[in-house]
Amino acid sequence: METITDPARLAMYTRAMRKTARPVVLVPDSDAGQQVLMQAARRIPRAVVVGVVSIASSAPSGALPADVVFVDSTPAPHVLVDDSPSLTRTVRLIGLAHCTDIMVSELHFDEVLRLQQAITDLALEVTVHTLPTLREPDGLALARVNALLSDDERHAALALSAALTAGAHEAPKGDDAVLAAARAVFDVAPNITLTSLEILSGRLFARATVGEHELVDTMDIRLNE
Repeated sequence: METITDPARLAMYTRAMRKTARPVVLVPDSDAGQQVLMQAARRIPRAVVVGVVSIASSAPSGALPADVVFVDSTPAPHVLVDDSPSLTRTVRLIGLAHCTDIMVSELHFDEVLRLQQAITDLALEVTVHTLPTLREPDGLALARVNALLSDDERHAALALSAALTAGAHEAPKGDDAVLAAARAVFDVAPNITLTSLEILSGRLFARATVGEHELVDTMDIRLNE
């Protein structure tokens, strides 16, 4: 594995890999199981996996199963894509890495949809691959924020996945039933506040706050045909 801090050097490396007809798979810095995303990226035949960590990230670059780790210290952008610094950063990384593919988690599914729209609108030749939300043994969606939760906050946070599961069970009855079932869980769950609940491209997506922490979760509610 090679660690690169210079964007120009990253571009030179990935251009060389593209000339050998190898797919370059970008795995941006993620709070939703970046190592698993990289392992999935390796399943693409002959893939060159480029993992990204931000300069402020606590993730140890040496522990990432990538061919190249890019430590991103590029400055904040002045022109934003969809008024989103995080989306703009991802689009910029696509350009820097000259990638053919990008691997992301479905956890922040609203951002995944915005990324796909930006790729379409900007005519970028890159394919988006997603992995289902990873979960801890108690069902909580895997995210870095989990380490900041107290025992009581973690117990309260479990209502988020419970609500999505309740909603998913009502999928055969239609979207209104899905949303009603999920909201019913939040109505009785203590110490958690629902801030957003919607259905996005066949997935139930929710945001909630526990104490000072914002949590997100998503669950596929599409019916098997």
